[in-house]
Amino acid sequence: MNSLAVIIDSFNEIKKKGWMKSGSDDETDFYFPACEDISVKCTTDNKRYPIILLAINHGLGEEYLNKDNYYSIETDHVNNVLRLLIYQNNILIHKKELFFLDDFMNYLNHSFERLALILSENKEERRGKYYRYTKMRIYRFKGSDTFIRLLNQKIIHLKINKNCLSFVISKKDLDKLYKMEYRFDDTLDDFLCFLDK
Repeated sequence: MNSLAVIIDSFNEIKKKGWMKSGSDDETDFYFPACEDISVKCTTDNKRYPIILLAINHGLGEEYLNKDNYYSIETDHVNNVLRLLIYQNNILIHKKELFFLDDFMNYLNHSFERLALILSENKEERRGKYYRYTKMRIYRFKGSDTFIRLLNQKIIHLKINKNCLSFVISKKDLDKLYKMEYRFDDTLDDFLCFLDK
């Protein structure tokens, strides 16, 4: 069974469960399997919430984590380096080399080849918060050059907390990074036809 078929089977299994309470046994007993060539992202259908594409440990000291700081990425093709730039009051206060640029781009092309985006509906009742998975989208990555271009254009932007640096994109901009191959909302038959192509 190929990776996409595994993801589809997993999605249908959890879709049949319907509404699940957050933190319940139903939730903890289920997970989407790791597939080498497909990245799986589970998120709410609400367009306000962005998608975290990648999160890394930044290793920064607390002096660089001021909430008023501004963070940017520099792609240095001459020295083959991807750098994090940190500004305070519009003054550059720190540079940190994150990756060799060619290694990072090779990683993107390998790990971002396909995306399975699993969408959920959410509701809150007196007994707690509930959600159910309802839709799935399959996307094909447009390539590391596109990722770097969107990063430089601030369409892919940065979020930083105490431990992690995240590369984030809004749902409305996802089609700039990926090409949608298929959308699965209600019926399985068309989706199985897609697998046979």
